[in-house]
Amino acid sequence: MLPSISCGDLYLQADNGLRIRLGDAALAASKRSAATTDDDLAFLANDGTTDTEDRRFEHPLGLVDFRVDGLGEAGQSINVVVPLAVAIPAAAVYRKFTLADGWQTFAPGAGDRTASAPLLASGDCALPGDPRFLPGLNAGDRCLLLTLTDGGPNDADGQQNQQVVDPGAIGLALPDDEPALTTPANVVISAESGEGSPLNDADIQAFLAGATCTDFIDGILVPSANSTVIDLDTATDLPLGETSITFSCTDSGGNAVSADGTVTVQDSTSPAFENLTSFAIESRTAVSASDPDITAHFAAALCTDAVSGAVTLTFDLPATFPLGSTPVMLACADDAGNTSMLSVNVTVVEPAVSPDTGDGAGCFIATAAYGSTLHPYLGQLRTFRDEQLLQNAPGRAVVHSYYRLSPPLAEFIHDNDLLRAISRAVLAPLVIAVISPNAAATIMGMMLVAFALRLVLRATDQPGRGRPAGTSLKTRV
Repeated sequence: MLPSISCGDLYLQADNGLRIRLGDAALAASKRSAATTDDDLAFLANDGTTDTEDRRFEHPLGLVDFRVDGLGEAGQSINVVVPLAVAIPAAAVYRKFTLADGWQTFAPGAGDRTASAPLLASGDCALPGDPRFLPGLNAGDRCLLLTLTDGGPNDADGQQNQQVVDPGAIGLALPDDEPALTTPANVVISAESGEGSPLNDADIQAFLAGATCTDFIDGILVPSANSTVIDLDTATDLPLGETSITFSCTDSGGNAVSADGTVTVQDSTSPAFENLTSFAIESRTAVSASDPDITAHFAAALCTDAVSGAVTLTFDLPATFPLGSTPVMLACADDAGNTSMLSVNVTVVEPAVSPDTGDGAGCFIATAAYGSTLHPYLGQLRTFRDEQLLQNAPGRAVVHSYYRLSPPLAEFIHDNDLLRAISRAVLAPLVIAVISPNAAATIMGMMLVAFALRLVLRATDQPGRGRPAGTSLKTRV
């Protein structure tokens, strides 16, 4: 016989002719009896691949670990009586452990069964086959009878090898409530196209993986996420709108729990302008909004949205654009009501006053008067403009006014010979002054002298002034 506990006078008993000895877990834990603990099972699964915890049952009487050999033939059934230190509790079952399957409830049938009986008056258990053993585990009994078949479902080694191995325990089921499921907060995702948002979007994936599930017995469980709208395993995009996601998890006892969450994909991005910038146009006068450059610039402008595509662009142009900068406000809205506004400036600038390149550009009236940009006087006039007038503020103001006013006048006189001749006469003093300042001063002095003499002559021709009437001025030769 084999002691069933570490101390006392209680012993395991088997059928006559069989040998009963310590099981592998008891031996590995250096036990001196068949009484072992859940922790001792770790010695059997030292590679860490087998879970030795009986998660759904507790073992209030501890474990018993034995091995019976000496069977006369393979596949034989045997009886083992296990004395218990305390009485069998109500609703108890016998639990078996194997390295292959972990903890399982004793499987009766095919020659295997459990029975129990109270202690005899002597404090011992009855022998196997005693009629006082009644089927099942009966509350209050302290003697357990196990009938096991070599290689059967309750033989831990699972082989018909003329021995039976049995690590096992009296088990009481732990409270088996449904798991606790926590779902992530509902999320709103910005759409990236008319198809919605890619399913592999980081925020969507975080939501789908955001549920947690814990069970009192099984510990942490991994919940699943599913949808009746799309197949989350094959879809590439989450569509626009609200998609309901069902999270669920099931514990090892079959208790299932589920809860819903939602992902809303919406167009929250404003449309974007394209081909639209502020720009400048050269003119000496106000420019009409129908100017080809202006109409072409705004006609090329676009407003596009990632979801709605091309959207209508609206803007109001003034009838004319005066000199300087004029802001133009543009707006567009997508189908979701997201709007964008942009202000651009249309700047009308007068042509810059700068030295000529030698082709007569800028000398409008002189070119028309002399009939050619190659006339030598034009070079003299340009030099005077660049070296004299443009070097001071009053001179620049004169040139600026000339450029603004002279083009229409030059166009008017260009094809009229008389007007061109008059223009040359008007320009002659200026040309002489530019070409020869000394000559210009002499001419001006002579003109002043002549003007003075004319005044004297007019004065002497009047009666009573300077000489008697009827006399003439004579000159001595």
